[in-house]
Amino acid sequence: MDFLRQIYKNIYFFLYALKNPRGLKCIGEKTIFRKPLRLQGKKYICVGKCCDIMNGIRMECIVNWNHTHSKGIPRLEIADYVVIGQNCHITCGNTVLIGEGTNILPDVLITDIKHISEVDKSIMDTGILLGSVTIGRFVQIGKGACIMANGRDISIGDNAIIGANAVVTRSVDSFTTVVGVPARPLKR
Repeated sequence: MDFLRQIYKNIYFFLYALKNPRGLKCIGEKTIFRKPLRLQGKKYICVGKCCDIMNGIRMECIVNWNHTHSKGIPRLEIADYVVIGQNCHITCGNTVLIGEGTNILPDVLITDIKHISEVDKSIMDTGILLGSVTIGRFVQIGKGACIMANGRDISIGDNAIIGANAVVTRSVDSFTTVVGVPARPLKR
């Protein structure tokens, strides 16, 4: 019986692998992408093994903005055993790293880009500032949270908890829970 169960499991993951997007920099075994999804700059995206990427995901690696090149090559890396909920949006112009075992609930925004606002100009006619976002291991990110580097380098420590609808614009220490707009520590 266990032998048949293992064969079924292997066939299941093989068939799902056929549905996974092509052209990614790397993709680990037993990782599942559920459609629909939108991937831009696939060759800069690396996803580890045993990840579950739910439907409606939007991952964008921006190489140039407004016909100007960014200062480097974008790097979006998702470690092993990460779960990303429905309708999340991850935008990377520089570096976004998501650590092992992180759980991201639906409707989360993660970005290392800040748009420079200028009077009487469309957002498409302005520049951007690039930072970086580093999310540690086993972080829990609540529904609707926003993690925005705003042109700075921010990190979220291991085992941190980001509350639902929190707006994170600064680094968060390990084993810290943050909530609110802007996100503030609740307990340590």
